[in-house]
Amino acid sequence: MKKLFVWIAVTAAFALSAAPKVLVYMLDGARADVLEATGAPAWKALKENRWAEGYHTAWSVTAGNEPYVLPASAPNHAVIATGKLAKHHQVLNNRDEYSNKFSQSATPTWQERIGRKFPDLRIVYAYSWRPDVMLVPESGRCTVVCGDDDRNNLVLTELLKRKNSPSVLMVFDDGPDHGGHKSGFYPYSKEYLQTVNAAMGRFGKLLDAIKAQPTFADDDWLIVLCSDHGGQRTGHGFPGGQCNTVPLLYCGKNVAPGQIAGRPNNLGIAANVLRHFGLESEVAELDDPGNLVIAPAVETPLADGMLYDLAVESGKFVNRAAGGGVTPHGSLEVGATSFRTGRNGYLTLDGLKNFSGDAVTFAITLKCDLSQVKSDPPVFGNKDWQTGANPGILLAAHKNYLAFNAACTDAPLDFLVRSPRRIDLTEIITGKGKNLIAVSIRPDGLVTVYQKGADGREYWFCVKGTGMRIATGLDWNIGQDGKGKYAHHVDFEASRFRFWQRALTLDELRKVPLE
Repeated sequence: MKKLFVWIAVTAAFALSAAPKVLVYMLDGARADVLEATGAPAWKALKENRWAEGYHTAWSVTAGNEPYVLPASAPNHAVIATGKLAKHHQVLNNRDEYSNKFSQSATPTWQERIGRKFPDLRIVYAYSWRPDVMLVPESGRCTVVCGDDDRNNLVLTELLKRKNSPSVLMVFDDGPDHGGHKSGFYPYSKEYLQTVNAAMGRFGKLLDAIKAQPTFADDDWLIVLCSDHGGQRTGHGFPGGQCNTVPLLYCGKNVAPGQIAGRPNNLGIAANVLRHFGLESEVAELDDPGNLVIAPAVETPLADGMLYDLAVESGKFVNRAAGGGVTPHGSLEVGATSFRTGRNGYLTLDGLKNFSGDAVTFAITLKCDLSQVKSDPPVFGNKDWQTGANPGILLAAHKNYLAFNAACTDAPLDFLVRSPRRIDLTEIITGKGKNLIAVSIRPDGLVTVYQKGADGREYWFCVKGTGMRIATGLDWNIGQDGKGKYAHHVDFEASRFRFWQRALTLDELRKVPLE
Protein backbone atom coordinates (compact mmCIF):
# COMPACT_ATOMS: atom_id res chain seq x y z
CA MET A 1 0.00 0.00 0.00
CA LYS A 2 1.28 3.46 -0.81
CA LYS A 3 2.03 6.17 1.70
CA LEU A 4 -0.51 8.94 2.16
CA PHE A 5 1.98 11.76 1.75
CA VAL A 6 4.97 11.90 -0.56
CA TRP A 7 7.21 14.33 1.31
CA ILE A 8 10.40 15.85 -0.12
CA ALA A 9 13.28 15.93 2.36
CA VAL A 10 14.38 19.53 2.77
CA THR A 11 16.26 21.45 5.42
CA ALA A 12 13.53 24.09 5.67
CA ALA A 13 9.97 24.41 4.46
CA PHE A 14 10.75 27.36 2.24
CA ALA A 15 13.19 25.33 0.16
CA LEU A 16 10.09 23.90 -1.49
CA SER A 17 9.20 25.22 -4.91
CA ALA A 18 5.76 26.34 -3.66
CA ALA A 19 4.99 28.12 -0.40
CA PRO A 20 3.43 25.69 2.10
CA LYS A 21 0.13 26.83 3.60
CA VAL A 22 -2.48 25.05 5.71
CA LEU A 23 -6.13 25.22 6.75
CA VAL A 24 -7.28 22.86 9.51
CA TYR A 25 -11.06 23.05 9.92
CA MET A 26 -12.67 21.20 12.83
CA LEU A 27 -16.40 20.55 12.99
CA ASP A 28 -17.42 20.27 16.63
CA GLY A 29 -19.67 17.26 17.19
CA ALA A 30 -19.87 15.95 13.60
CA ARG A 31 -20.41 12.21 13.23
CA ALA A 32 -18.71 10.61 10.24
CA ASP A 33 -21.91 9.29 8.71
CA VAL A 34 -23.63 12.67 8.87
CA LEU A 35 -21.37 14.15 6.18
CA GLU A 36 -22.40 11.42 3.77
CA ALA A 37 -26.05 12.13 4.61
CA THR A 38 -25.72 15.89 4.01
CA GLY A 39 -24.10 15.62 0.62
CA ALA A 40 -22.43 18.98 1.35
CA PRO A 41 -20.89 20.42 -1.86
CA ALA A 42 -17.51 21.16 -0.23
CA TRP A 43 -17.25 17.62 1.16
CA LYS A 44 -18.16 16.03 -2.17
CA ALA A 45 -15.87 18.24 -4.24
CA LEU A 46 -12.88 17.45 -2.04
CA LYS A 47 -13.63 13.76 -1.68
CA GLU A 48 -14.08 13.39 -5.44
CA ASN A 49 -10.83 15.27 -6.21
CA ARG A 50 -12.70 18.12 -7.93
CA TRP A 51 -11.65 21.05 -5.75
CA ALA A 52 -8.65 22.34 -7.68
CA GLU A 53 -6.33 21.18 -10.42
CA GLY A 54 -3.29 19.34 -9.03
CA TYR A 55 -4.92 18.69 -5.64
CA HIS A 56 -5.87 15.22 -4.41
CA THR A 57 -7.79 13.99 -1.38
CA ALA A 58 -7.36 11.17 1.13
CA TRP A 59 -10.38 10.64 3.35
CA SER A 60 -12.00 8.41 5.95
CA VAL A 61 -15.49 8.11 7.38
CA THR A 62 -14.36 5.57 9.99
CA ALA A 63 -11.69 7.66 11.75
CA GLY A 64 -11.34 7.79 15.52
CA ASN A 65 -10.75 10.42 18.18
CA GLU A 66 -8.98 10.38 21.59
CA PRO A 67 -9.57 6.74 22.70
CA TYR A 68 -8.60 6.92 26.36
CA VAL A 69 -11.06 9.48 27.72
CA LEU A 70 -14.80 9.83 27.39
CA PRO A 71 -15.54 11.73 24.15
CA ALA A 72 -15.78 15.46 24.78
CA SER A 73 -14.70 18.69 23.12
CA ALA A 74 -11.85 19.93 25.30
CA PRO A 75 -9.67 16.77 25.23
CA ASN A 76 -10.06 16.36 21.48
CA HIS A 77 -9.50 20.03 20.70
CA ALA A 78 -6.21 19.68 22.54
CA VAL A 79 -5.45 16.44 20.66
CA ILE A 80 -6.06 18.07 17.27
CA ALA A 81 -4.00 21.12 18.22
CA THR A 82 -1.08 19.37 19.93
CA GLY A 83 -0.85 15.86 18.48
CA LYS A 84 -0.59 14.53 22.05
CA LEU A 85 -2.87 12.18 23.97
CA ALA A 86 -4.89 13.44 26.93
CA LYS A 87 -2.56 11.75 29.43
CA HIS A 88 0.19 14.04 28.11
CA HIS A 89 -1.64 17.32 27.51
CA GLN A 90 -3.70 16.81 30.70
CA VAL A 91 -7.03 18.05 29.33
CA LEU A 92 -9.22 15.16 30.44
CA ASN A 93 -12.80 16.41 30.19
CA ASN A 94 -15.05 19.42 29.62
CA ARG A 95 -15.67 20.01 33.31
CA ASP A 96 -12.08 21.05 33.92
CA GLU A 97 -11.87 22.55 30.43
CA TYR A 98 -8.25 23.63 30.05
CA SER A 99 -6.96 23.25 33.57
CA ASN A 100 -3.80 24.92 34.79
CA LYS A 101 -2.06 21.58 34.12
CA PHE A 102 -2.20 22.33 30.36
CA SER A 103 0.92 24.08 29.14
CA GLN A 104 2.07 24.95 25.65
CA SER A 105 5.60 24.82 27.00
CA ALA A 106 5.13 21.11 27.73
CA THR A 107 2.73 20.29 24.87
CA PRO A 108 2.87 23.08 22.26
CA THR A 109 0.25 23.26 19.53
CA TRP A 110 1.31 22.74 15.93
CA GLN A 111 0.63 26.45 15.35
CA GLU A 112 2.99 27.26 18.21
CA ARG A 113 5.65 24.95 16.76
CA ILE A 114 5.35 26.53 13.30
CA GLY A 115 5.43 30.02 14.81
CA ARG A 116 8.65 29.29 16.66
CA LYS A 117 10.39 28.07 13.51
CA PHE A 118 8.96 30.66 11.12
CA PRO A 119 8.16 33.84 13.10
CA ASP A 120 7.39 35.83 9.96
CA LEU A 121 4.48 33.63 8.92
CA ARG A 122 0.98 35.03 9.39
CA ILE A 123 -0.89 32.64 11.70
CA VAL A 124 -4.65 32.79 12.36
CA TYR A 125 -6.56 30.88 15.01
CA ALA A 126 -10.38 31.15 15.04
CA TYR A 127 -12.75 29.57 17.54
CA SER A 128 -16.26 30.08 18.89
CA TRP A 129 -16.10 27.99 22.09
CA ARG A 130 -14.51 30.31 24.63
CA PRO A 131 -12.44 27.74 26.62
CA ASP A 132 -10.36 27.21 23.46
CA VAL A 133 -8.55 30.45 24.28
CA MET A 134 -5.92 28.27 25.98
CA LEU A 135 -4.86 26.98 22.55
CA VAL A 136 -3.91 30.43 21.23
CA PRO A 137 -0.28 30.16 20.05
CA GLU A 138 2.23 32.27 21.92
CA SER A 139 4.93 32.56 19.25
CA GLY A 140 4.90 34.04 15.77
CA ARG A 141 2.55 36.68 14.41
CA CYS A 142 -0.90 35.32 15.36
CA THR A 143 -4.30 36.82 14.65
CA VAL A 144 -6.98 35.53 17.02
CA VAL A 145 -10.61 35.53 15.89
CA CYS A 146 -13.21 34.71 18.53
CA GLY A 147 -16.89 35.33 17.91
CA ASP A 148 -19.81 33.24 16.74
CA ASP A 149 -19.18 30.90 13.81
CA ASP A 150 -20.77 33.14 11.15
CA ARG A 151 -18.88 36.22 12.28
CA ASN A 152 -15.62 34.27 12.42
CA ASN A 153 -16.23 33.10 8.87
CA LEU A 154 -16.77 36.66 7.61
CA VAL A 155 -13.54 37.83 9.23
CA LEU A 156 -11.55 34.89 7.86
CA THR A 157 -12.81 35.26 4.30
CA GLU A 158 -11.90 38.95 4.43
CA LEU A 159 -8.40 38.18 5.74
CA LEU A 160 -7.88 35.68 2.91
CA LYS A 161 -8.64 38.42 0.36
CA ARG A 162 -5.89 40.72 1.63
CA LYS A 163 -2.40 41.00 0.20
CA ASN A 164 -0.75 39.83 3.41
CA SER A 165 -3.15 36.91 3.84
CA PRO A 166 -2.52 34.19 6.44
CA SER A 167 -0.53 31.06 5.60
CA VAL A 168 -1.52 29.06 8.69
CA LEU A 169 -5.17 28.76 9.76
CA MET A 170 -6.85 26.61 12.41
CA VAL A 171 -10.62 27.00 12.72
CA PHE A 172 -12.86 25.37 15.32
CA ASP A 173 -16.53 25.55 14.23
CA ASP A 174 -18.87 24.88 17.17
CA GLY A 175 -22.12 24.86 15.14
CA PRO A 176 -22.84 21.13 14.61
CA ASP A 177 -22.55 20.39 18.33
CA HIS A 178 -25.48 22.72 19.07
CA GLY A 179 -27.71 20.91 16.58
CA GLY A 180 -26.81 17.52 18.03
CA HIS A 181 -27.54 18.60 21.59
CA LYS A 182 -30.87 20.04 20.46
CA SER A 183 -32.31 17.28 18.28
CA GLY A 184 -29.99 14.28 18.65
CA PHE A 185 -26.70 13.32 17.03
CA TYR A 186 -28.20 11.34 14.16
CA PRO A 187 -27.75 11.75 10.41
CA TYR A 188 -31.47 12.32 9.99
CA SER A 189 -32.17 14.71 12.88
CA LYS A 190 -33.41 17.89 11.24
CA GLU A 191 -31.60 20.49 13.36
CA TYR A 192 -28.41 18.45 13.40
CA LEU A 193 -28.36 18.19 9.61
CA GLN A 194 -29.01 21.91 9.31
CA THR A 195 -26.14 22.86 11.60
CA VAL A 196 -23.70 20.47 9.92
CA ASN A 197 -24.72 21.81 6.51
CA ALA A 198 -24.28 25.39 7.75
CA ALA A 199 -20.80 24.59 9.07
CA MET A 200 -19.83 22.92 5.80
CA GLY A 201 -21.11 26.02 4.00
CA ARG A 202 -18.73 28.16 6.06
CA PHE A 203 -15.92 25.76 5.28
CA GLY A 204 -16.78 25.99 1.59
CA LYS A 205 -16.56 29.79 1.68
CA LEU A 206 -13.01 29.55 3.01
CA LEU A 207 -12.11 27.09 0.25
CA ASP A 208 -13.51 29.53 -2.32
CA ALA A 209 -11.54 32.40 -0.79
CA ILE A 210 -8.31 30.37 -0.87
CA LYS A 211 -8.85 29.38 -4.50
CA ALA A 212 -9.55 32.99 -5.47
CA GLN A 213 -6.20 34.23 -4.18
CA PRO A 214 -3.92 35.55 -6.96
CA THR A 215 -1.04 33.44 -5.60
CA PHE A 216 -3.05 30.19 -5.42
CA ALA A 217 -1.32 28.55 -8.41
CA ASP A 218 2.08 29.11 -6.77
CA ASP A 219 1.06 28.03 -3.25
CA ASP A 220 1.00 24.55 -1.74
CA TRP A 221 -2.09 24.31 0.47
CA LEU A 222 -2.87 21.43 2.79
CA ILE A 223 -6.58 21.33 3.63
CA VAL A 224 -7.63 19.24 6.64
CA LEU A 225 -11.24 18.63 7.66
CA CYS A 226 -11.92 16.79 10.92
CA SER A 227 -14.14 16.53 13.98
CA ASP A 228 -13.61 16.19 17.72
CA HIS A 229 -16.44 13.74 18.50
CA GLY A 230 -19.78 12.41 17.31
CA GLY A 231 -22.68 11.70 19.60
CA GLN A 232 -25.66 9.61 20.58
CA ARG A 233 -29.08 10.73 21.72
CA THR A 234 -28.50 14.39 22.65
CA GLY A 235 -25.07 13.92 24.23
CA HIS A 236 -21.60 12.64 23.47
CA GLY A 237 -19.90 11.68 26.73
CA PHE A 238 -20.52 7.97 26.24
CA PRO A 239 -18.04 5.18 25.44
CA GLY A 240 -19.10 3.79 22.10
CA GLY A 241 -18.73 4.09 18.38
CA GLN A 242 -21.31 6.79 17.76
CA CYS A 243 -19.27 9.25 19.83
CA ASN A 244 -15.85 7.98 18.74
CA THR A 245 -16.27 7.79 14.95
CA VAL A 246 -15.43 11.03 13.13
CA PRO A 247 -14.68 12.18 9.59
CA LEU A 248 -11.12 12.93 8.51
CA LEU A 249 -9.96 14.40 5.22
CA TYR A 250 -6.64 15.64 3.81
CA CYS A 251 -6.38 17.49 0.50
CA GLY A 252 -3.15 18.73 -1.04
CA LYS A 253 -0.71 18.58 -3.92
CA ASN A 254 1.35 15.88 -2.20
CA VAL A 255 -1.56 13.81 -0.94
CA ALA A 256 -2.09 10.35 -2.41
CA PRO A 257 -5.78 10.13 -3.40
CA GLY A 258 -8.17 7.54 -2.06
CA GLN A 259 -9.75 6.12 1.07
CA ILE A 260 -7.44 5.95 4.07
CA ALA A 261 -6.86 2.36 5.18
CA GLY A 262 -7.70 1.09 8.64
CA ARG A 263 -8.72 3.57 11.27
CA PRO A 264 -6.80 6.85 11.21
CA ASN A 265 -7.12 9.24 14.13
CA ASN A 266 -7.45 13.00 14.57
CA LEU A 267 -4.36 12.64 16.76
CA GLY A 268 -2.22 12.40 13.59
CA ILE A 269 -3.28 15.78 12.17
CA ALA A 270 -0.54 17.74 13.95
CA ALA A 271 2.17 15.44 12.58
CA ASN A 272 0.95 15.76 9.01
CA VAL A 273 0.69 19.54 9.23
CA LEU A 274 4.21 19.85 10.65
CA ARG A 275 5.53 17.52 7.95
CA HIS A 276 3.89 19.75 5.34
CA PHE A 277 6.11 22.58 6.62
CA GLY A 278 9.24 20.42 6.57
CA LEU A 279 9.36 20.10 10.38
CA GLU A 280 10.05 16.36 10.52
CA SER A 281 12.11 16.75 13.70
CA GLU A 282 9.02 18.09 15.50
CA VAL A 283 6.94 15.07 14.44
CA ALA A 284 9.13 12.77 16.54
CA GLU A 285 7.85 14.52 19.69
CA LEU A 286 4.19 13.66 18.99
CA ASP A 287 2.10 10.62 19.95
CA ASP A 288 1.07 9.76 16.38
CA PRO A 289 3.51 10.11 13.46
CA GLY A 290 0.67 10.43 10.97
CA ASN A 291 1.92 7.49 8.89
CA LEU A 292 -1.30 6.88 7.01
CA VAL A 293 -1.74 4.66 3.98
CA ILE A 294 -4.29 4.51 1.18
CA ALA A 295 -6.45 1.39 0.97
CA PRO A 296 -5.88 -0.55 -2.26
CA ALA A 297 -8.82 -0.49 -4.66
CA VAL A 298 -9.52 -4.23 -4.62
CA GLU A 299 -12.87 -5.60 -5.74
CA THR A 300 -13.77 -8.69 -3.70
CA PRO A 301 -16.92 -10.66 -4.61
CA LEU A 302 -19.45 -10.31 -1.82
CA ALA A 303 -19.84 -14.09 -1.68
CA ASP A 304 -16.15 -14.65 -0.83
CA GLY A 305 -15.84 -16.15 2.64
CA MET A 306 -19.59 -16.47 3.12
CA LEU A 307 -20.61 -19.48 5.24
CA TYR A 308 -24.29 -18.62 5.61
CA ASP A 309 -26.72 -16.91 3.28
CA LEU A 310 -29.83 -18.03 5.08
CA ALA A 311 -33.27 -17.43 3.61
CA VAL A 312 -36.73 -18.96 3.83
CA GLU A 313 -38.10 -20.37 0.59
CA SER A 314 -41.65 -21.79 0.54
CA GLY A 315 -41.61 -22.30 4.30
CA LYS A 316 -38.21 -24.03 4.43
CA PHE A 317 -34.78 -22.81 5.55
CA VAL A 318 -32.26 -22.65 2.70
CA ASN A 319 -28.56 -21.85 3.09
CA ARG A 320 -27.54 -20.43 -0.28
CA ALA A 321 -23.91 -20.60 0.81
CA ALA A 322 -22.05 -23.80 1.69
CA GLY A 323 -21.62 -23.44 5.42
CA GLY A 324 -24.08 -25.97 6.84
CA GLY A 325 -27.63 -26.41 8.01
CA VAL A 326 -29.76 -25.12 10.87
CA THR A 327 -31.70 -26.54 13.82
CA PRO A 328 -34.92 -24.82 15.00
CA HIS A 329 -35.90 -24.76 18.69
CA GLY A 330 -39.00 -23.83 20.66
CA SER A 331 -41.93 -21.94 19.17
CA LEU A 332 -40.11 -20.80 16.04
CA GLU A 333 -42.63 -19.78 13.38
CA VAL A 334 -41.55 -20.35 9.77
CA GLY A 335 -43.51 -18.47 7.11
CA ALA A 336 -43.26 -18.42 3.36
CA THR A 337 -40.30 -15.99 3.19
CA SER A 338 -39.33 -15.28 6.82
CA PHE A 339 -39.23 -16.74 10.30
CA ARG A 340 -40.32 -15.40 13.67
CA THR A 341 -38.87 -16.16 17.07
CA GLY A 342 -42.25 -15.88 18.81
CA ARG A 343 -42.42 -16.57 22.56
CA ASN A 344 -39.27 -18.71 22.95
CA GLY A 345 -38.16 -19.85 19.50
CA TYR A 346 -34.60 -19.65 18.25
CA LEU A 347 -32.32 -21.09 15.57
CA THR A 348 -28.90 -22.78 15.83
CA LEU A 349 -26.44 -22.49 12.93
CA ASP A 350 -24.98 -26.00 12.90
CA GLY A 351 -22.22 -25.19 10.43
CA LEU A 352 -20.56 -22.74 12.84
CA LYS A 353 -19.99 -25.11 15.77
CA ASN A 354 -16.25 -25.37 15.10
CA PHE A 355 -15.73 -21.82 13.87
CA SER A 356 -12.61 -20.31 15.46
CA GLY A 357 -11.65 -17.44 13.15
CA ASP A 358 -10.49 -13.99 14.24
CA ALA A 359 -12.40 -12.15 11.49
CA VAL A 360 -16.20 -12.18 11.30
CA THR A 361 -19.05 -10.36 9.60
CA PHE A 362 -22.72 -11.06 10.18
CA ALA A 363 -25.76 -9.30 8.77
CA ILE A 364 -29.39 -9.86 9.72
CA THR A 365 -32.50 -8.39 8.13
CA LEU A 366 -35.18 -8.12 10.76
CA LYS A 367 -38.31 -6.34 11.85
CA CYS A 368 -39.01 -5.84 15.54
CA ASP A 369 -41.09 -3.61 17.78
CA LEU A 370 -38.30 -2.56 20.12
CA SER A 371 -40.65 -0.43 22.22
CA GLN A 372 -41.99 -3.67 23.71
CA VAL A 373 -38.61 -5.18 24.63
CA LYS A 374 -37.89 -5.97 28.26
CA SER A 375 -34.40 -6.47 29.69
CA ASP A 376 -31.65 -7.31 27.12
CA PRO A 377 -32.65 -10.45 25.17
CA PRO A 378 -30.20 -11.86 22.56
CA VAL A 379 -30.73 -11.40 18.82
CA PHE A 380 -27.62 -13.23 17.61
CA GLY A 381 -24.37 -14.45 19.11
CA ASN A 382 -22.27 -17.20 20.63
CA LYS A 383 -21.50 -15.97 24.14
CA ASP A 384 -22.88 -16.83 27.54
CA TRP A 385 -24.89 -13.64 28.02
CA GLN A 386 -24.87 -13.87 31.81
CA THR A 387 -22.10 -11.28 31.59
CA GLY A 388 -20.81 -9.13 28.78
CA ALA A 389 -17.24 -9.87 29.89
CA ASN A 390 -17.61 -13.52 28.82
CA PRO A 391 -15.82 -14.49 25.59
CA GLY A 392 -17.77 -14.22 22.35
CA ILE A 393 -19.95 -11.65 20.60
CA LEU A 394 -23.63 -10.81 20.87
CA LEU A 395 -26.22 -8.51 19.32
CA ALA A 396 -28.90 -7.79 21.91
CA ALA A 397 -32.25 -6.02 21.93
CA HIS A 398 -33.11 -3.26 24.40
CA LYS A 399 -36.11 -1.02 24.69
CA ASN A 400 -36.03 1.20 21.57
CA TYR A 401 -32.55 0.18 20.37
CA LEU A 402 -30.14 -2.69 19.68
CA ALA A 403 -26.65 -3.10 21.15
CA PHE A 404 -23.51 -5.06 20.31
CA ASN A 405 -21.16 -6.54 22.91
CA ALA A 406 -17.80 -8.31 22.73
CA ALA A 407 -15.25 -9.41 25.29
CA CYS A 408 -11.89 -7.75 24.76
CA THR A 409 -8.45 -8.06 26.37
CA ASP A 410 -7.57 -4.44 25.58
CA ALA A 411 -10.74 -2.40 25.79
CA PRO A 412 -10.19 1.20 24.66
CA LEU A 413 -11.45 3.21 27.64
CA ASP A 414 -9.20 2.15 30.51
CA PHE A 415 -7.44 5.49 31.11
CA LEU A 416 -10.35 7.03 33.00
CA VAL A 417 -13.05 4.36 32.94
CA ARG A 418 -12.45 1.30 35.10
CA SER A 419 -14.75 -1.36 33.65
CA PRO A 420 -14.63 -5.04 32.68
CA ARG A 421 -12.67 -5.87 29.55
CA ARG A 422 -15.48 -5.45 27.05
CA ILE A 423 -16.75 -3.21 24.32
CA ASP A 424 -20.36 -2.12 24.13
CA LEU A 425 -21.78 -0.40 21.06
CA THR A 426 -25.18 0.82 22.14
CA GLU A 427 -28.09 2.72 20.66
CA ILE A 428 -28.28 0.98 17.28
CA ILE A 429 -31.50 2.61 16.14
CA THR A 430 -33.87 0.81 13.79
CA GLY A 431 -36.69 2.48 11.91
CA LYS A 432 -40.09 1.09 11.05
CA GLY A 433 -40.22 -1.85 8.71
CA LYS A 434 -37.26 -4.05 7.83
CA ASN A 435 -33.74 -3.13 8.86
CA LEU A 436 -30.37 -4.58 7.94
CA ILE A 437 -27.99 -4.68 10.91
CA ALA A 438 -24.42 -5.75 10.12
CA VAL A 439 -21.32 -6.10 12.31
CA SER A 440 -17.81 -6.58 10.92
CA ILE A 441 -14.82 -7.52 13.10
CA ARG A 442 -11.26 -7.34 11.79
CA PRO A 443 -8.38 -9.45 13.16
CA ASP A 444 -6.93 -6.33 14.81
CA GLY A 445 -10.19 -5.81 16.72
CA LEU A 446 -11.72 -2.98 14.69
CA VAL A 447 -15.51 -3.36 14.87
CA THR A 448 -17.77 -1.64 12.34
CA VAL A 449 -21.53 -1.53 12.89
CA TYR A 450 -23.65 -0.71 9.86
CA GLN A 451 -27.41 -0.13 9.64
CA LYS A 452 -29.69 0.34 6.66
CA GLY A 453 -33.47 0.70 6.68
CA ALA A 454 -36.07 -0.03 4.06
CA ASP A 455 -36.14 3.72 3.36
CA GLY A 456 -32.45 3.58 2.38
CA ARG A 457 -31.20 5.52 5.39
CA GLU A 458 -27.75 4.46 6.57
CA TYR A 459 -25.79 4.74 9.82
CA TRP A 460 -22.40 3.38 10.80
CA PHE A 461 -19.75 3.70 13.47
CA CYS A 462 -16.60 1.94 14.65
CA VAL A 463 -14.66 1.08 17.75
CA LYS A 464 -11.26 -0.54 18.17
CA GLY A 465 -10.31 -3.00 20.88
CA THR A 466 -7.47 -5.44 20.32
CA GLY A 467 -7.52 -8.95 21.77
CA MET A 468 -11.16 -9.69 21.01
CA ARG A 469 -12.12 -13.23 21.98
CA ILE A 470 -14.59 -14.37 19.33
CA ALA A 471 -14.51 -18.19 19.64
CA THR A 472 -16.30 -19.71 22.64
CA GLY A 473 -17.06 -23.34 21.75
CA LEU A 474 -20.75 -22.54 22.26
CA ASP A 475 -23.47 -22.55 19.61
CA TRP A 476 -24.09 -19.59 17.31
CA ASN A 477 -27.78 -18.86 17.77
CA ILE A 478 -30.34 -16.49 16.29
CA GLY A 479 -32.79 -15.46 19.02
CA GLN A 480 -30.73 -16.83 21.93
CA ASP A 481 -27.26 -16.65 23.47
CA GLY A 482 -24.57 -19.33 23.01
CA LYS A 483 -26.03 -21.59 25.69
CA GLY A 484 -29.60 -21.30 24.45
CA LYS A 485 -30.91 -20.75 27.96
CA TYR A 486 -31.02 -16.99 28.49
CA ALA A 487 -34.07 -16.06 30.54
CA HIS A 488 -35.24 -13.11 28.45
CA HIS A 489 -36.55 -13.46 24.91
CA VAL A 490 -37.39 -11.07 22.06
CA ASP A 491 -40.05 -11.58 19.42
CA PHE A 492 -38.74 -10.51 16.00
CA GLU A 493 -39.21 -11.46 12.36
CA ALA A 494 -36.11 -12.18 10.24
CA SER A 495 -36.03 -12.67 6.48
CA ARG A 496 -32.29 -12.99 5.75
CA PHE A 497 -29.13 -13.84 7.65
CA ARG A 498 -25.56 -13.81 6.31
CA PHE A 499 -22.29 -14.82 7.94
CA TRP A 500 -18.76 -14.37 6.55
CA GLN A 501 -15.46 -15.69 7.88
CA ARG A 502 -13.83 -12.39 6.94
CA ALA A 503 -14.25 -8.73 7.85
CA LEU A 504 -16.20 -6.78 5.25
CA THR A 505 -15.18 -3.17 4.69
CA LEU A 506 -17.68 -0.34 5.06
CA ASP A 507 -17.92 -0.10 1.27
CA GLU A 508 -18.77 -3.81 1.13
CA LEU A 509 -21.31 -3.52 3.95
CA ARG A 510 -23.08 -0.80 2.00
CA LYS A 511 -23.46 -3.23 -0.91
CA VAL A 512 -25.17 -5.95 1.16
CA PRO A 513 -28.82 -6.11 0.00
CA LEU A 514 -31.59 -5.58 2.51
CA GLU A 515 -33.12 -8.88 1.38
